Amino acid sequence: MAKDKLYFFRRKWVFFIPIHIVGWLFLLAVLAIGVYVFIDLYNRTYSIGETLSNFSIFLIILFLGYTFFGFYTCKPEKEMFE
Repeated sequence: MAKDKLYFFRRKWVFFIPIHIVGWLFLLAVLAIGVYVFIDLYNRTYSIGETLSNFSIFLIILFLGYTFFGFYTCKPEKEMFE
């Protein structure tokens, strides 16, 4: 018998909603890193436009990382409806 896989996220369209404590911890870590980087960029730059342009690039990378982790650890759709 194959061992049951532990799923951390549930997929809702393009969003990944945490359903396990590991998923919630990962989401909180991503949010904390995002806030930390924004505050750090805000303190280092001279204008809000420069801050937002630098942060938007980091935000895209952070979102892609969260999406890839969520995609590989989410519950398959065929098992969600059973």
